Amino acid sequence: MDAATSSLDLFLHAAVLGVLFCAPPGPVFAETVHRGLRGGFVPACSVQLGSIFGDFCWALLGLGGGAALVQIPLLRLPLAILGVVLLAWLGIGTLREGLQAPPVLASAPSASAAVDRSSLLTGAGLALSNPWNVIYWTAMAGSLPAADAGFRWSVQGLFLAGFLLACVAWAVGCASLIALTRRRLPPVAWRLLNAGCGLGLLVYAVLLAQHLLHGN
Repeated sequence: MDAATSSLDLFLHAAVLGVLFCAPPGPVFAETVHRGLRGGFVPACSVQLGSIFGDFCWALLGLGGGAALVQIPLLRLPLAILGVVLLAWLGIGTLREGLQAPPVLASAPSASAAVDRSSLLTGAGLALSNPWNVIYWTAMAGSLPAADAGFRWSVQGLFLAGFLLACVAWAVGCASLIALTRRRLPPVAWRLLNAGCGLGLLVYAVLLAQHLLHGN
């Protein structure tokens, strides 16, 4: 009973951390809003799911003690440069779109695939090009209760399951909210939101570039 209660507590703790991890505005959220305003639920959710996949890859690396890998300049530098280029490219495109007239949205969403491949790859790229995610997961691994090294991965696996399920729930909820509200937005609000997302992505690109130049 105590073990079951402890496992449930760990799972719920991980779920709360998953929501807190996803909730703060960032590049992924900006791109989710941008694609969701134009395409609705599927593109918005695809960005989120792609990002979750990227975070999952970093989580496996961090939980497995691979944080030292991203300290190697030959690995860290290309990832950082890729992140800057991707953020700047998305930011410029989104800002340009915000300056144009809003598209005419269909009266009803057309049948499409369950996942938008372009949005999925974009979300994954945003997450995978952020090498500092592995530092977060390494610190998280050190805080998990694992008195017996033999059960280390069972504990971390339970934590990771709770974390990822919460992230998926957040992705679906966030995409659903965007899909429900996008048709009610006046043209001015549509433009302002896209312009804001574009500027936000460019700001993140500049901050990442500064971090790269200063070597911090």
